[in-house]
Amino acid sequence: MDRYLACAKWLTNFKAFMAFTHCVEAGYGNYVNRSEALVGSCATSSQIDAKALGQCFGGRQGDVAVKAQAMATPDHLGVPWILVNGKLVEEGTDLLKEVCKAYKGPTPKACPSQLLQ
Repeated sequence: MDRYLACAKWLTNFKAFMAFTHCVEAGYGNYVNRSEALVGSCATSSQIDAKALGQCFGGRQGDVAVKAQAMATPDHLGVPWILVNGKLVEEGTDLLKEVCKAYKGPTPKACPSQLLQ
């Protein structure tokens, strides 16, 4: 799946890429051993050219896309590796707190005041 995701990111805009990624992640359990069907369905629903995606996956462009993703990944000790505004969130359970603290707009309902302390 990583290669398909790299190709999708390479071929399209952020909005379509995120829709494709969400679709693939949400449908993965229903398509075990049928990844091509999942990718085709998600490409269509995300308005990504499924033929171009398949060509990227099977060709040199896929190699370039995967390498670009690898080069964009910072050195890290393990996963998950979560950054908020470039700052490492060491505990995944602190993610909402760190996002709420970093957010500069009006306080969202998802950010209760106790998280902002």
